[in-house]
Amino acid sequence: MFKIAFKNLLSVSKSQSPLHLSSIRLINSCRSSIHLRSNILYVNLCARSNGQKQNVKCYLIPFQPSRCLNKTAGQNKLDQGSKKYLWYLVISTFIVGTCMLSTVGYSKVKRRLKGIENVTDENTRKMKHFFRYKGVVLPQFTENIVHKFENFEVRPDDVWVVSFPRSGTTWTQEIVYLINSNMDIEKAKTVSIDDRFPYLEYLTPGLDAISNLPSPRLIKTHLPLKLLPKNIKKAKVIYVARNPKDTAVSYYHFCKLLKTFTGEFDFFLKLFVNHKVGYAPWWQHVLDFWNIKDDPNVLFITYEDMCEDMEGNIRKIADFLGKTLSDKDVKYIEHHCSFDNMKNNAQVNYEWMRHLGVWDNKDKDNSHIRKGKIGEWRLYFNKETNYQINRMVAHKLNASGLTFKYDKDGAEPTDQGDEKQTAKDST
Repeated sequence: MFKIAFKNLLSVSKSQSPLHLSSIRLINSCRSSIHLRSNILYVNLCARSNGQKQNVKCYLIPFQPSRCLNKTAGQNKLDQGSKKYLWYLVISTFIVGTCMLSTVGYSKVKRRLKGIENVTDENTRKMKHFFRYKGVVLPQFTENIVHKFENFEVRPDDVWVVSFPRSGTTWTQEIVYLINSNMDIEKAKTVSIDDRFPYLEYLTPGLDAISNLPSPRLIKTHLPLKLLPKNIKKAKVIYVARNPKDTAVSYYHFCKLLKTFTGEFDFFLKLFVNHKVGYAPWWQHVLDFWNIKDDPNVLFITYEDMCEDMEGNIRKIADFLGKTLSDKDVKYIEHHCSFDNMKNNAQVNYEWMRHLGVWDNKDKDNSHIRKGKIGEWRLYFNKETNYQINRMVAHKLNASGLTFKYDKDGAEPTDQGDEKQTAKDST
């Protein structure tokens, strides 16, 4: 209140009022009934009355109107017009403050009515980069458009690539683009993947721009099935999944690259398992598409299968899209979409984000396209973190028949000594 009164007084001094600020100093006083000793503001004011300059001393005490002594006039009151103006300022400040608090409160209520909730970490601190909607954790940049996804108009000749983040999305996009564009190699080399294959929920180009794109449209999204347009299966949908351990490791590095997470991997894995990272829960995301894999307009593929048999998966995608590829075309796509070429391709590696300062430039080895391997998780997991993932998979996926490869040689994901506990927990 004291600071507000002080700011109000300064505003008076700058106004067109006949009252002008001469000097200000802070003194101690014993006259406050609230505190034994409190700071009050002692102000020298200059006023003009009948063309003559008069000195006025003004004491501003918190929660109390201004006390003024006009020694020249011998009166113990401030000019009534100036006093009234000061009261207007105090009251207006109170009203503005109340309105601001009401706006904040209304905003929170409005979010709740829309079904939007905050996401907290293990220490119940709000995670500013995410929110929860219909049980799904989403990036903050989608909050204002989250209600529009379900009504987005899908066309029969659309091709959608859907995945949980860090599951081989960009890799799959580039393969799909070359196949669907009838090998438009020149455009693939000169136009950004974001322009050729826009990201549905991202800020740019935006839903309206994507809606107006000419057919056939290629669209990428990380949204789970329940938040996608209701008639999504009218289009061709390619879903790519990756084993959760390598997904978690890749996602961890990606969040550090974007500077949205700065902790250690073990803590990040807790967030991953407890559905507190973007687009979580992972198991629900994957399982929903696995359950519709037999739909003629849905193709379910895995990152691990693409690593081990890229040629076979290129042909599988081409058949799904109704495209015919020559052996030469297949070989070119294999070469163009190899890990080394993807990592060095400026149209897909997003290195421009590093130059803009969006990425963390301290770790030069970290990038959008990192390793492209199966089994890197073994460099990060210990017995406890491995158990956490195994338990989640056992609880959520065992009955579905969906399995993943966790190593290049196809080794089982469960380390020795964990099998009995995992099996016990899954019953």
